Formats: sequence, structure tokens, C-alpha cells
Amino acid sequence: MLRGLVGHTTRYSIGSLLVTAAGFISFPFLSRIFSVEDYGVMNLVSATLMVLVSLGKLGMQQSIVRFRSEVEAGRRPYTLRTFYSTALFGMAASGTLVAALWLAVIRVLPPGWLNDPRLPLLFAMTSVVIVAQVVESCLVNLLRAEQKSGLQSWYLVVKRWAGLGVIVAVLLLVARDLRAFYSATLVTEVVAVTALGFALFSGRAERPRPSVGAVSPALLGEMLSFGIPMMIGYEIAGIVLGVGDRYFVQGLMGAEALGVYAAAYNLCQYVQTAFIQAVSQAVVPLYMRIWSEEGEAATQRFVAQALRLYARAGPPVVAGMAAIGPALLPFVASAKYGAGAHIIPWVVGGMVVDGASVLVGAGLFIQRRTAIICSLVLANTILNLVLNVVLIPRMGILGAAAATLVAYVSLGAGMAIAGARALRVEIPWGVLSRSAALSCAMYLAVTLLHVDGSAATLVLRVVAGVLVYGGLVALFDREARQLARSRLLPELQRWWRG
Repeated sequence: MLRGLVGHTTRYSIGSLLVTAAGFISFPFLSRIFSVEDYGVMNLVSATLMVLVSLGKLGMQQSIVRFRSEVEAGRRPYTLRTFYSTALFGMAASGTLVAALWLAVIRVLPPGWLNDPRLPLLFAMTSVVIVAQVVESCLVNLLRAEQKSGLQSWYLVVKRWAGLGVIVAVLLLVARDLRAFYSATLVTEVVAVTALGFALFSGRAERPRPSVGAVSPALLGEMLSFGIPMMIGYEIAGIVLGVGDRYFVQGLMGAEALGVYAAAYNLCQYVQTAFIQAVSQAVVPLYMRIWSEEGEAATQRFVAQALRLYARAGPPVVAGMAAIGPALLPFVASAKYGAGAHIIPWVVGGMVVDGASVLVGAGLFIQRRTAIICSLVLANTILNLVLNVVLIPRMGILGAAAATLVAYVSLGAGMAIAGARALRVEIPWGVLSRSAALSCAMYLAVTLLHVDGSAATLVLRVVAGVLVYGGLVALFDREARQLARSRLLPELQRWWRG
């Protein structure tokens, strides 16, 4: 089963890297096409859309991963057709309801509150996107629950690049305004989710085709009872934990400091998307399936193995970003953002610790201890906000980054302690210590390398970091050598086969 984790994580990571590459291309293009005011409005609409889509899902995407393995294993009195039908039509209905309520709110809001005459139309256009993205979340999480990591990754990559092509063509050939941008976005979202739905439930697919008549109110109630607390206490609180510091930096230091902080933080999020989220996407369906089919002992062994793998991968990510951050940030965002490079290790470190939460707290997810999960996330969100108030006046943007790290470490510790009561997991302290020591050695070696130009320094440090860390692992970590030879390299070869 560890081989499966390596394979799924590899496919998710490669797919995320390809999606992230599209983001690197779109960012400089859009920032030059639009004025500063237009770019601000676009980000306001995008942030609002993110919150509304989260509300529209009602946390049911979490329930899909949690319930499918139980239904397939016969531990619940429902068929797979009932499960697929309930998940799909339930989320389509909740997304439509949120979109309709949002349209009603737009109509009654005083014009002065929006402070821009374009916003009502843009919000109305994106209400359709709410429904499309909620349904897409259902379909993508069905693939995730089925462990179809190759198909899921290919879909997200093709959608991202095709969508970028449509947006670029519309902005260059039709009109360079936000209405054209969101028209292209709307078309991309609707066409993509329709194509994915057809691919999943066509006559040639092995899945049972959903129907309204197969929807189970009882199953829907169970999925909502699991999902809604997760949405409120886990997803939405997690969003605040991730972005709440922006408001404090803005209020206490001003817009220029916020720009520097946000650029560095966003760079870290690319790493989070490409590596950390790939692990959580792969591991949760796997240990849910093992729990349903093989029981507690097998699940403990798998989670312990996965933690050993993660303990080897996390420290070099943090050390690598610390080493290349001073060259990478100016290269990607321009030299005026270079002052934010010193926060990168703090933010990436927090993200890496947060990524381990789904492993050390596996028992909480398996046993559906949603109240505990939500309480932990909410408590550490409050801790993060309080620390921002205390640290930013004293440490500047580094205070916000330190608050992020402390909050994620506290959350991870809480998940480990509470999770051990539901499923005892062995923390691989020895592996983690060795990996941290090798990562520090790699960092010290790489930071000695300097050449003229940030791009040349960046390339040199990346290549040297891979070679140095790989060499150190080859010398001092026999288990990692065996894992790379027997599991990772074969999976890289198999990835193109989907």
C-alpha cells in the first residue's frame, strides 16, 4: 500500500506542478493587461467566489472521501448508485441554492456598499461559476475517493491550460476588460465540468449512472452531518487561518508591506500546492480504504509508513526554499518584493507541519471526530489572529510569518494528541531528526553558492541542492535508497500511463 501512496503522491505532485506552471504564466500577463484598479477588483471577486464555493459545498466533498470506502465495502446499507446520485445531486442543489441566495443579496445591497459599479454584474456572472465549481468539487473528489489520481491530475492540468488559452485569446482578441475575463472563465468552468461529468458517467464508464430517483435523504443527512461542521470549523476557519494575517499587515503596516508579504506568501503556496496538498490528496482515501477493508492494525502500519516518507520529504522542502528564496522571489515577482524573502522559511515550515496533520490526526478523520477537528482549527485560528496583533508591531511582516508557523505547529500537536486517542500513530522522530540534519547540511552548502544574476544563482542552487541532498541521502539513509529504487523510480515511469 506504501507503493500506492508513492504513486498517487507522484501523480498529484506532477499534476500540481503543471497547474502551478500555468499560474506563473498567467500572473504577469494579467497584471499587465489590467490596471491596478481592475486587478484589485478581480482579486475581490475571486476571494468572494472562494468563500461562496466553500459555502455551496457544505463540506460534502469531505463526506465523499469518508463514505465511499464504507459503501463499497458493504458497511453501509446503500448501493454505489445511491451514493453517487446523492453526492452529485445533493451538491448540485446546495451550490444552486447558494448562488440563488447570492444573486438575491446582490439585488438588495445598496450600490454604495460595493464601491464599484461593475461589481453587481461581475458577481452575477460568477454566480454560475459557483454552481460549476461545486459540482466539479463533487466529481473531482469522487475520483479522489476512487484513487484515480492520474485521471484527476490530467483533468486539472488540461482544464487549467485550456482555460488560460481561452482567457488569453478573449482578452487579446475581444476586449481587455473584466467582463471579457469572467465571460471566458464562465465558459471554461461550464464546459470543463460538463466534459468531466460525461467522462465519468458515460455508457462506457464503470460507475453506475446517477439518477434523481436514487437519491437517499438518509444518506444525504449523514453526509451533511459530517460535512457541515467540517465546512464551518475546518474549511472556512482554515481559510481564515491562511489569509487572516493579510488584514492585520494591511491595518498595522500599510499596503506596501502587505504587497511584499503577500508576494512571498503566495510563492510558498505554489510549493504547498505542488507538494503538500498532493500528499493529503493521496493519503486520506488510502487510509480510509485500509480501515474499511483491513482494520485498525493495517491502518496503523500504513500511516506509520506514510509518516516516515513525509518526514523525509518535509525538511528538505523547507531548507530548499530557505536557500533559493532570496533568488526565486525577485525572479518571479520582481526585485521590489525581494524584502519578503526572509519570511519564506517560516511560512513554508508552517505549511509543511500543517500537511502532516492529516497523518498524525488520521484517527480523527477515520472516526469522524468532526467536533474535535473543528475545535482545534478554530482555536488555532484565534491563536494566529492574536499572535498577529502582538507580533506584527514588534517584528513587522516576520511577526505575521512567525504567527503562521506557531499556529500550524500548535494545530499539528493538537491533532497528534487528540488523534492518538482514536488511532495510535508512531511518530518517526529518528527519521525526522536525520532528515532535518541532512537538510541543514544541504542548506549550508547551497547558500555558499553565488554567481552574477538572481536567475543564474537560482538555477545553480536548485541543481546543487538536489545533488547534495540526494548524495547525503544515498550515504546516510539506507531505507530511503531502497524506497527510491523500488518504488519512486518505477512510479515515475508509470505516471504517463495514467
